[in-house]
Amino acid sequence: MNAEPYPSWDEKLNRALQSWRDTAAHQARRPIFADDRTCEDCRRDPYVIIAQLEDDSTAHRWPHWMQHTLREHLIDVRGELSEALALRPYAGATIAAFLDGAGLRPRHTWDQTTRQAVQIVTDQAALVDLWLRYRMATLAPWPMRVRRAVLGV
Repeated sequence: MNAEPYPSWDEKLNRALQSWRDTAAHQARRPIFADDRTCEDCRRDPYVIIAQLEDDSTAHRWPHWMQHTLREHLIDVRGELSEALALRPYAGATIAAFLDGAGLRPRHTWDQTTRQAVQIVTDQAALVDLWLRYRMATLAPWPMRVRRAVLGV
């Protein structure tokens, strides 16, 4: 039995990638992507850049809708992972309870538990970043599946 009440990180990401594939035909036809010029956010997103560079099935150029929708899904995954962490029990409350308002108070007023909660969140964010970079570098067949979904193959 799994004591972890939350789906694993890989499971969350795989769900997002499946959604990326399942909505590909619709996304490719959205008017926002008609001219296919990549927005600044997609041009600078490190996860999208890594995924494109590691995609052997293209010359490292994805249509903007493909970049943008992957970016949107990854934002959702990062948010879900952060929320799952914030709601975990910690020192008789949740991590979120100790973070609430911490950024609005000077650091010298934080108690030890608040400092530890902030450190946990900071470490988790770094870990999620490294994990997502790794997963984008090993995306394997997903970009091709997304392109096939647009073609109806």
